[in-house]
Formats: sequence, structure tokens, C-alpha cells
Amino acid sequence: MNTDWKLKTPPESEVNVDTDVLAMRAPLVRVHRDDEGTWSFDGPGRNPRPSKKAVLSVVVGAWPHVAALSDLDTGGAAVWSWKQHGWASEVQCRCGSCEQPVAADIDRNNW
Repeated sequence: MNTDWKLKTPPESEVNVDTDVLAMRAPLVRVHRDDEGTWSFDGPGRNPRPSKKAVLSVVVGAWPHVAALSDLDTGGAAVWSWKQHGWASEVQCRCGSCEQPVAADIDRNNW
């Protein structure tokens, strides 16, 4: 097991987690950091959704693929791409031909 902490934010940092995601009633589909650098983890659907405070190390323990977001800077966001099975940037496309991922891009009937 790889125990190296890959995120720049300390593991004991307080984060916001969608209550449905925290209770494992919804999949984790969007991660974002506000202007102060606080992490938030959301499920599918409209935001804002009800959330609870948690510790970042607990979130990474439950969802190890969050550790891949080591380059997610303050003000940044990423959504889970179900087509590519990985994180995709939520950056606005400048060319106009890129398909932007949508955080609610999974049918609730599939989970």
C-alpha cells in the first residue's frame, strides 16, 4: 500500500463533503477548491447540496482516486469522467470543440 501523501493540503485539513456522498448514497462526481483553498466533494445534481465537515485524510481513505488531484489549485475544480474513468478538468474550452464533462453525468438508476 502506498502511504505517501500526494496532496499539497495537509491530511488533517477540514473539508466539505456532500452528505449523500459521505453516507455512500451518491457517487463522488465533483471536487472543487474555493478561493481560500478549502476542498469540497459533491455528488450528482445541482449545487449547493447539503454537506458536512470531514477531514481530508478520511476522504482520501474512502476514495483513493482523490489523491490523483495533487495539481488541483485554489479556485480549481475537477469532475469524474465516466467515459474515461478518470478526473477531467472543469476549465472552459477556448477552441469551442471540446466536450466538457458534467458532474451529474450519471443516471441515478445505474447506482
